[in-house]
Amino acid sequence: MTESFAELDLNTRLLRALGNNQYQRPTEVQAEVIPALLEGRDLLVQSPTGSGKTLAYLLPVMHLLLEQHGRKGGPHALVLVPTRELARQVFKEAIRFAEHTSLRVVSIAGGESYAEQLQRLHQHLPDLLIATPGRLLRALEDATLALFDVQLCVLDEADRMLDMGFAAEIGDILQLLPEQRQLLLFSATLEEGDLSGFANDWLHDPLLLSIGSARSLPSHIQQRAYLADSLEHKLALLGDILAQGGHSLVFTYSRDRCEQIASQLQARGIACSALHGEMPQRQRNRVLHQFSEQRLGVLVTTDLAARGLHIEDVGRVIHFDLPRSAELYVHRSGRTGRGGEGEALLLVEAHDARLLGRIERYQQQQIPRAVRQGLEPRHKEPEFKRKKKKKKPVAPKLEKKKPKLRWRDSKNKGKPKRSSIP
Repeated sequence: MTESFAELDLNTRLLRALGNNQYQRPTEVQAEVIPALLEGRDLLVQSPTGSGKTLAYLLPVMHLLLEQHGRKGGPHALVLVPTRELARQVFKEAIRFAEHTSLRVVSIAGGESYAEQLQRLHQHLPDLLIATPGRLLRALEDATLALFDVQLCVLDEADRMLDMGFAAEIGDILQLLPEQRQLLLFSATLEEGDLSGFANDWLHDPLLLSIGSARSLPSHIQQRAYLADSLEHKLALLGDILAQGGHSLVFTYSRDRCEQIASQLQARGIACSALHGEMPQRQRNRVLHQFSEQRLGVLVTTDLAARGLHIEDVGRVIHFDLPRSAELYVHRSGRTGRGGEGEALLLVEAHDARLLGRIERYQQQQIPRAVRQGLEPRHKEPEFKRKKKKKKPVAPKLEKKKPKLRWRDSKNKGKPKRSSIP
């Protein structure tokens, strides 16, 4: 077990930045990925959300860039991500750990001024470029940028990029890289057929690293389910939980529901904001900035709007509306506990009971039930018996009729007598 980052032979300037940010011991994915990446292997990494995978690739990538610093051209390393929010978060992390270096880091993503991004690229070619596929292709088509010097490429949340329909765009980008390049593919799950085929097409003799279980949450995230009799009861439970304070992310199933819940909470005096996909980008950026700076304690969001959302110190994820898939539950809940302890709380009405059971079977563990004082449910949790598969009727075997055994048929009759003709 790797006890400290110093054991991983990283550049001393990176170790200094880690110490300044109170990072002492690498997580499991960091301890596995960093040495493998430094060996020059292509990697296919399955790691659940919240496991520390961003630093797992950023640190060795920056180490290699520092080893080769002074080379002309650029970019020398490329990180592709599915969303602008994730691009912003990865860029923020890269800048934080490059503070004692002269590495140039640039991010280009949709939803922001293309002209300003071009200006940053023209000012100096980056050592490390962080980009979303669409915006990078636009820069390549405009001949603003070339990828001849890229020696290392990371596809972060590759499963999400394929789900969002970026397979062709990523393929076009990878074709522009030098033949001798190192490719790393990170995914929350390796079970998707499209991902497996994509990896076979682009990775050269990859090392497969599966960290933790994509089907379960880390042990430091406490899960609890609160039973609710009605929507009003569920709102009362939510308000009581949020009244404790802390940094909370509340998931709903639609934009309208998101705005409705945010308004209800504001009426109760809780400082919160809605975040959904149809918000203007400037307003969205402002809300995210307020939440990440903890000037806003509660963010009510949808799954679509939260894609690529990486915010440290989220103490609590609340599933106001349960997700339709158990895998999505694990992905949602993985946004808490990144700075230590975290909570994943489910508010469960009677019609959610089957979804709760599906989540428990997926994780192969039961989620403890909990109650809030004064808000105890009046009704018991519904019980569902799993339907037994009906056995296919088996056609009865037809017995073959046994021939009758008669003595006259088996006795020795001797030679047949021949009649004599006179």
